[in-house]
Amino acid sequence: MNGSISVESTPGEGSTFYISLPLGLPEQYASEPVDTAAKDTSGSKLRILLAEDDPSNQMPMKLLLEKSGHEVSLAEDGQQVLDMLKEQDFDCILMDIHMPVMDGVEATQRIRNAEREGGVARERLSDGETEGSESQYTRVPESPNPRIPIIALTAYAMDGDRERFLEAGMNDYLAKPVHKEDLERALNKYCE
Repeated sequence: MNGSISVESTPGEGSTFYISLPLGLPEQYASEPVDTAAKDTSGSKLRILLAEDDPSNQMPMKLLLEKSGHEVSLAEDGQQVLDMLKEQDFDCILMDIHMPVMDGVEATQRIRNAEREGGVARERLSDGETEGSESQYTRVPESPNPRIPIIALTAYAMDGDRERFLEAGMNDYLAKPVHKEDLERALNKYCE
């Protein structure tokens, strides 16, 4: 059926299965007008950083956002998010939780720490390095936006997950698969 399937599994916590099928509407419905009531009425073009490591989630979300008139940049892990924030200004970050290198929760915490500390957060890289060594610290970028909105996009939907993400500093949480109406509502709420 020209689709894809993938799985995320954490021992003792559970598994999430993703299935993507390129299905179209039957001919009898294809010519009917599409309901545009959920279209963003604010008219503002946002610069959005989409942090998502799975290509089967990246492209549909990127196309959906671009079709709504937004400019989208992709990051495949939390460290790339931090690196991209050093170079560019974004109006919003859509942050996946489960990513390689650095997950979305840790990336969010580092961004919020940088915002609180005026742009630079220092964290020890390892206990084995000597005091005073410049390489023992990592620098987190200064955010031109004093508190950039971060919205979690994740398949995690267990009790307590929403609270954990909000406690980490995220503004909101949308469960995958994300519906266009819910996404536009969140963008309108946090990115005015």
